[in-house]
Amino acid sequence: MSIGGDMEARWIDWDDGGDEIVGIRERVLRDELGWTEDWVRHDRDPEGLHLCALQDGEIVAAISAYVYQPGAPELAAMGLGETDGPTVQIGKRVELPAYRGRLISAEIGTSMLRQICESLLPSRF
Repeated sequence: MSIGGDMEARWIDWDDGGDEIVGIRERVLRDELGWTEDWVRHDRDPEGLHLCALQDGEIVAAISAYVYQPGAPELAAMGLGETDGPTVQIGKRVELPAYRGRLISAEIGTSMLRQICESLLPSRF
């Protein structure tokens, strides 16, 4: 999918782009914002859904989603009650400083939300 004319948005498999996704998270969340390492990684990253904006083949923005089925222990740990369908947690939205102001992460976030709603029919976000 083309975004912003000179970029593309692409779903990235963790095995193929996980290191690059963690790298951009580290640059933004840890180095720039000073947040701790637990903000950079998520226990479910390998199974997560990762939508990234790429320019010239390099990730410049990313957002991730994590799907929990009813009864998942993580839901109780988050203080969430039972639902009939999947719960989707969206987060880890990052964008390199040079690309801010172009609404790239907002565009891929909106696209992610729409595609998840259409395909997974979650009960809760």
